[in-house]
Amino acid sequence: MSRRDYVAIAAAFADSRRVVFAALVHKNAALAALDHAIYAMAGVFERDNPRFDRERFYAAASYETDFA
Repeated sequence: MSRRDYVAIAAAFADSRRVVFAALVHKNAALAALDHAIYAMAGVFERDNPRFDRERFYAAASYETDFA
């Protein structure tokens, strides 16, 4: 992985962190935050690899909501 990868991953987590704070009023805030992290990381991977299969990644990560 390159510096660019680390920056992109950090940005995805930073975005997810903002979602956590916004979601704290919800009963399932932790799951919502995790779902958002999965969604954000899929975006990083998709930009890195045009053959990346977002749906397969979602299935492997148990992504089940449209929260992101």
